Amino acid sequence: MTNPKVRLPFDDSQRLTQGFGERPEVYRKRFGLPGHNGIDWGLLIGTPILAVDAGKVIVRHTSATGFGRYIKVQHSWGQSLYAHLSEFQVEVGDEVACGKRVGLSGNSGFSTGPHLHFGLRINPYSKGDGWYGYTNPHRFLEWLPQEKTEAEGPAIATTSPQPVSLTQLEQKLVAIQQAYTFELQELKQQADLWQEVVMRLLMQHMPGELPPSAEFLTSLETLMDAWAQELDQQRSAAIATIFDPPSDLG
Repeated sequence: MTNPKVRLPFDDSQRLTQGFGERPEVYRKRFGLPGHNGIDWGLLIGTPILAVDAGKVIVRHTSATGFGRYIKVQHSWGQSLYAHLSEFQVEVGDEVACGKRVGLSGNSGFSTGPHLHFGLRINPYSKGDGWYGYTNPHRFLEWLPQEKTEAEGPAIATTSPQPVSLTQLEQKLVAIQQAYTFELQELKQQADLWQEVVMRLLMQHMPGELPPSAEFLTSLETLMDAWAQELDQQRSAAIATIFDPPSDLG
């Protein structure tokens, strides 16, 4: 898997409303997904949505359910998705620069309030992986807010550092906290999946011996000890056969 680092799909800090993998009970029933296959920010309708990296617009579509109005951009490393828009500002086939405005945020499609659904597919990906190829975007995002957008023009070089306001520092702190929140969330999801796999193995190899409230690490240790004892017995039997053959063999 490639490891791109891309900008946020908007300027300034915005409020995260839903993380990757959340609400599996909703997405499994409605879309057949293990959970939410992107991340959401609550945005005012009409907030400019920006391309996170240079690429080419490959999809501009509207559906009454699902993503509503959405755009997909093809990049050298994969694809980015911008959904629930109120307005398109690019056409299929357009080449877009990093930070180029592609649309305005909205509340279209399957949405309970104005927000941006953002998704990433990172090469190589598989649409058959259960998530339709999407992965958690958080580790690929540069979480600190961008200073300038293409609408504002390039930043003007100065010879002296600009003062940083308390509000700007607070925004950067919030962005850093959000990044670590998603890091922790993904690690917890991985741990939960690992625990689920281990418990299935334990149920398979210890049928009837595993109570519902069993501590899975303790049970795993018990199983491994049993396997180790069985291997020791098999090894001892093999050694005895080699060095102490049955009497009828001479």
